[in-house]
Amino acid sequence: TNGLLTMSNLYNNSGQTFKTQITESGSDPVVTIDASSFTEAVYRIYAADCTTVLVEKKLSVPTEIVVIADVDQYGNTINVFKTTLTAADMTMAAGQYKHQFVVTNSDNLKLPPVFQNTVTIVEVCD
Repeated sequence: TNGLLTMSNLYNNSGQTFKTQITESGSDPVVTIDASSFTEAVYRIYAADCTTVLVEKKLSVPTEIVVIADVDQYGNTINVFKTTLTAADMTMAAGQYKHQFVVTNSDNLKLPPVFQNTVTIVEVCD
């Protein structure tokens, strides 16, 4: 699986949402895997050590991660994950952190990260 994610920055002390589209690895054209086919999704922001979890959101917790209808780049209706971060979640200092999104399939197998990379947390002045 791969994930299509267009954000590179998040903002501290601010509420925000983002969508994650799950796709088949290496498919051309891009083939979306229906987000509702997964039994769990977990999004985490880690400290730079990649072990200390600062924020965790789960599909199994109502309102944290939900499946919503969206439209892909070809105009097809698809189901994607929408993750909500509150201002209370985002109290860390501005800087570089690691974040990842992991899904569990219907066979209860935790799959490799859909994405795992560096995210910049931008300081919000007020």
